[in-house]
Amino acid sequence: MHPNDLKTLWLCREFGRNFIFHSDVQDHKRHSRHSKMMMCDLPAGRETPAMFTRGRMSLDFRLNGRMSRVVVEYEYYPSSGAINYVDVRYTVGRLQSMAEGNPGMMKNIDNYLRRLLKQGPSARL
Repeated sequence: MHPNDLKTLWLCREFGRNFIFHSDVQDHKRHSRHSKMMMCDLPAGRETPAMFTRGRMSLDFRLNGRMSRVVVEYEYYPSSGAINYVDVRYTVGRLQSMAEGNPGMMKNIDNYLRRLLKQGPSARL
């Protein structure tokens, strides 16, 4: 047993999977060739760690008769309701300027994601 087992949470940044055993991390790295891992020390005692769900959502928009898409990668912390936006990608630069230049549109995207998360995992499939 590795000294950090059950004391550290490893997160594969490329796959979004969590590990609590060092040997599982090493196996995952070897088989998937993923090398980007985040480490989070788990608190000692009875305090529970901040657990989160990592996911990805895409939204389609029509601009000038053509389809455009926003892909949002996020971490959702159900205990606090917080959402950490890890990455946001746009298929068209104009969509990025429209979304990021309009606080109302950003709030609508955030509200849409929150509604999806409240519906549960079956709604996100």
